[in-house]
Amino acid sequence: MLDHFTLVGPNGTHECLVLELLGPNVQDIVQRSCKGSRLSSRLAKVFAKQALQGLDFLAVNNIGHGDLHARNLAVVLPDLDSLNEEA
Repeated sequence: MLDHFTLVGPNGTHECLVLELLGPNVQDIVQRSCKGSRLSSRLAKVFAKQALQGLDFLAVNNIGHGDLHARNLAVVLPDLDSLNEEA
């Protein structure tokens, strides 16, 4: 988590988290790359590891996630910090 802030508006008060830029969600990756076949075990392990790391972070910070599914799981893009604005 990079930062957090509270937003007060007409629909109440909302705690907002600022996270690093993430890649596509798991469901989109599976639909694009598998095309009717199964997800490779290697890729499934990568997704599972990142999901568990994210859930652990939430649990340690007393945050619950009430809608966990493949469309709500975005993957981290490796080496994203090494890109410059012109790339």
